[in-house]
This record gives sequence, C-alpha cells and structure tokens, in this order.
Amino acid sequence: MPSHQSVQEPELPPSSLPQADGAADVNVTILPSGTLKSRLKTEEPTETASEENDLGESDRPVQSTPPPSPEETQPPEIVPSIDDTIPEELPPEEPDPAMEPVDSEIVPPDELPVDPGNSELSPPTLEEQLQDLTAYDYNESGILKEGEVGTQLLGWTVPGQILPSKADSLEVPYLLVEQCLDIAPEPGVLVAVVNQDGSFQRGPEILTSTGYAILDDQAKAIAESGEYHFPERTETQAYSVPVEVLYPASCL
Repeated sequence: MPSHQSVQEPELPPSSLPQADGAADVNVTILPSGTLKSRLKTEEPTETASEENDLGESDRPVQSTPPPSPEETQPPEIVPSIDDTIPEELPPEEPDPAMEPVDSEIVPPDELPVDPGNSELSPPTLEEQLQDLTAYDYNESGILKEGEVGTQLLGWTVPGQILPSKADSLEVPYLLVEQCLDIAPEPGVLVAVVNQDGSFQRGPEILTSTGYAILDDQAKAIAESGEYHFPERTETQAYSVPVEVLYPASCL
C-alpha cells in the first residue's frame, strides 16, 4: 500500500488572515499536522456500526433456537434449609410405670418368694398335720365291710398262699391327746408283699380305712420306715396287718 505522506500546510502571513468585524479578539488554535486525518480514521468504524444499526430486522439472518435439553426442563432440586432439617422439639415422654424398678421394701409380703428353708411358708409335714385338728376329715367311703375285706385279701397273695399271712397289729399314735374327734377312728387293715430281705415287692397299702386319711398315711409311713417289724420269713410273703389307732378311752 502507498504510504501517506504528511502535507505541511503553508503558514499565512498575518496580513493575509481575515479580520473580524469589531474590536473583539479571536483565539485561533493551530492544530498540528496529521490531526485531522487521524480523527477521520477513528470515526469511520462508528459510522459503519451506526449504518448496521439502521438495517431493518428483516435484513438480518434468523437464527433457530435449539430445544432445551431434558436436564434443563427438570425442576431444580430443592435443598432444605437449616431451619427445615431441625425437628421440632417434642414433649418429654412420660415414664412407663411397668418399666420402673420395683422397690423391694414396698413389695407386699404375700408376693415375696417362698423360702424353701422357712417352715412357716413350706407345706406342713405329716407330723405337724397329726397335731392339727382341722387335718382330721372323716370319710367312710374307704371303710370295707367284713365280707368285702376277705374278698379283697384274695388279690394280695403269692404262690403257695391262699390268703395273706396275718401279722401283728400296727399301732398308730393319736397325737391330739386333749382333743376328741366327733367320730372315733375305725380299725383298719394294711397289706403288703415283703421279700426275704425286708424290701417291699408290693405295697404297703391300706385295704380298709380307719375313716381318716391322715391316720391311714401315718400307718403306711410307720410300715415303710421299718419302725414296724414284719414276721421273719425265708421267702417272699404277703401279709395283712391290722391297724389300731391309739385313741384315748376318755374320748369314747
């Protein structure tokens, strides 16, 4: 491209400058050379831009807008604030009475566990019942008639015996010395099958009752304990033992 050479403007003599009318002074500023050209170059793009702005909308190319992506169409994720994450303060729960520990000092005596070693809470022994009048309940259903006793004895024999051998009476003490029963005890019969060594093969059992179960139990306990002695034998034998309650004559 050809280079632009600066043109030096000729200086006019003062006499050739036009004179203004009147006495007013006119200040004239003399610009350096090349200033006008540089201003023209700077203003050219501005004029071009303004021309483009003057174009109608119809002259501009229409640009198609792409459809939004699926990610853009989804609603934005809602992040809970700090106030939302803090739960509301719940009222204090009342304690469950069933879960509270039970004070051992206020437990009623009837709910305390039974001590096996305490005789007051344990079932009474046979010896204690024999001294309690309320333990004597009369019941005649276990008392057999004389003919019935013989028939029942036939079922208590061993080979070689027709009837059980009759042994000595077994005496049952009556411990309620100063208290009498409404009905006196009846004579009873105890039966047993005894081996040669003294062990029981069968029984002992009450064949006919004294009328009082507690006295019948006492008769069996005496026979089992060895306090009562069966006759001597060289082989297994069946025995019928009369049971006699030592009831005081003053109560008869």
